Amino acid sequence: MRKIAFTKMQGTGNDFILVQEKSIAALRFWTEKRVWIICDRHLGIGADGLILLTPQGRRGEYDFRIYNADGSGAETCINGLRCAASLVARGKTETVFHPPAGPVRTIILDRRGPIATVRVNLGVPQYQALTLPPLGRGRNKMPVTAISVGNPHLVILVKDFAFDWPAVALRVQHESIFPQGANVDFMRVINRSRLELRFYERGVGPTLSCGSGAMAAALSAMRDDLINNSATLITQGGKLKINYDPLSDHLYLAGPAVRVFSGTIDIE
Repeated sequence: MRKIAFTKMQGTGNDFILVQEKSIAALRFWTEKRVWIICDRHLGIGADGLILLTPQGRRGEYDFRIYNADGSGAETCINGLRCAASLVARGKTETVFHPPAGPVRTIILDRRGPIATVRVNLGVPQYQALTLPPLGRGRNKMPVTAISVGNPHLVILVKDFAFDWPAVALRVQHESIFPQGANVDFMRVINRSRLELRFYERGVGPTLSCGSGAMAAALSAMRDDLINNSATLITQGGKLKINYDPLSDHLYLAGPAVRVFSGTIDIE
């Protein structure tokens, strides 16, 4: 039995359990079953995922491990990175994290009590996009883009959300192009500065928000000249802001990170 200190946080409704470990060796404790139990909304604390943070060297940087609610690992998590930045800041405004997908720099733009506004510098956009055959038939065709932004996504362009989109996501998320499965993002273009989004995350299911999914959708929309370089991304859990700076060739995503509560839990 181990007593775990944790902080529950959420970013636009995408909620996480954050645990700070002292060393990488401590990560061996976190088996798939333990992650699943602590994330279960009936048996544990309840969350879309578990984030483990470990100091990396003496530079004030952190190793960042993200696990889905079912215990499976993920490559990165933009909403989770914002939450982690708010948690470990301790007076600083900038922090560098090292998720499996590669290093990411964050900056706290504003803080008001338990709510911080955090911008993630995603660096030079490095993604691979492939247009797939559209879903549906006739007027109901929905264009699909397979895109990797550190983790795999299928972005589906829709006219509205008046259909069983979770069922569609469940059907297509294991397309052979992504043998490990993909996150599925449904995107409705409101105008050139606003997108409305829905998410079905790999290893979780429907979520109120997904930072990497929002990024994937925005990049797909920019590629097809559907939106401007700066846009508001409307999720079920709140709004995110994305900005591509052509001068620096850097991509930024900003949004809230909210501290919900802290506590301890006993895990066998």
